Formats: sequence, structure tokens, C-alpha cells
Amino acid sequence: MPLLSYQPRASIRCRCIICKAENDHPVASLTLMVRKDGANIRLPVCKGCGAVEFLSRTTDACPDAHKGSPFDVQRRVVNALSGELITAGRVDGDASALLPAKDLPKGAPPYKVAWLQRPVTQVPRKW
Repeated sequence: MPLLSYQPRASIRCRCIICKAENDHPVASLTLMVRKDGANIRLPVCKGCGAVEFLSRTTDACPDAHKGSPFDVQRRVVNALSGELITAGRVDGDASALLPAKDLPKGAPPYKVAWLQRPVTQVPRKW
């Protein structure tokens, strides 16, 4: 799910990959789920189609070829959101095992991600 914007301590706005509905979610409704294979933020159910999507936290630095791209910006913003959830204690699992995020957003909030506006013509069935 593309993350469109993040206002720290307030809300995030995402676009559903299935139905393209834009959904606002209060940060207080989110939890960082930490598992042995990584950390994800489960988003509330899409109001448009009922899809359940996740934002994945990263710990590695963005490859140089992608610096400044929407991919890079989304990584940084999700890392900042994850940090806020950890600080607030909204974690399911052991956050002490997480490596620190290397990429964080630049500039002042709210953070916006400028994704290309292109339609998805076919949704893959194998994830």
C-alpha cells in the first residue's frame, strides 16, 4: 500500500493497492509487529474493499540507484513511523532485537510521498 503522507503523532494517509481508495489512519490505531523475519505495521482494513495491507520497516540503507525516489522516501517515512510506535510502546513482539533504522526522513513534517499516478492493470495472485 503506498503511503501518501505521515503527520507525526497524528495520522497517516495510504492508498489501497486494490481499489485505490485513500484511507486516513490515526497513528494511535497502529502497532508495529516484530517477528524473527522482520517488522511490519498492519494497517486497518481498507474502507473501500476490505483489503488488509502492511508497511514494512527496513534496517538497511537505500541503494544509491534509488536515492531520492518515492521508494527511498517511503522507506524513510515508514522507518520514522516505526520509531514513533516503538517510543510509544505500541509494539507486538520484542523491539529490543531490532537494529536501528539507518534511513530517516529529511525535512520537517508532514512527510509526503509523491508516487507516480499509474493504474494497476493486473494484480498478481502470488505474493
